[in-house]
Amino acid sequence: MTNRHIVAALIVLVVGLVAPSSARAQIVPSPQWGEPIQDPSRFVVLASFNNQAVYDNETGLVWEQAPTNSTRSWSVAHGDCNARAVGNRKGWRLPTIQELASLIDPAAQPPDPTLPAGHPFSNVYTLGPTGNTAQYWSATTVDSASTLAWVVEFGSGGVVLHGKSDVVGQSTFHWCVRGGQGVNPQ
Repeated sequence: MTNRHIVAALIVLVVGLVAPSSARAQIVPSPQWGEPIQDPSRFVVLASFNNQAVYDNETGLVWEQAPTNSTRSWSVAHGDCNARAVGNRKGWRLPTIQELASLIDPAAQPPDPTLPAGHPFSNVYTLGPTGNTAQYWSATTVDSASTLAWVVEFGSGGVVLHGKSDVVGQSTFHWCVRGGQGVNPQ
């Protein structure tokens, strides 16, 4: 690499750091799962994603602003997240159970979703189409050969196991995430 290329790269870096951005101005460095953020500043709706994604200042993850409203089997949910383009960006995946459960606020009272007060999310169900408790898939299984995966129930704040292939009569949705240290199990 020549000196001219190094200088050009440094200029791009400096301009990128000082250029104003409405979304960047609101994002604070993530405490990386440290101290909880108990106010609406925890979440930032990202204009750079056409307001279709939300940055979580507490975890450093980017969530869909409105998760899917269709129930799916675990493998179809995986494929949907992997193929999804939210805010004209690819790179989405199913969250781990820890990531998904990080959205639960144990102080939230049903029948509203058990999400933190002031959250910017929409389309988060507490009941599914059949009247059952709505569940959201995680990428986390009991073990690599298991037929069970962990789910979160945002109606109760529960974290439970569910059969990966169950679809008929079930109320299992999915909520895609971007970033973090997710695992894409088999």
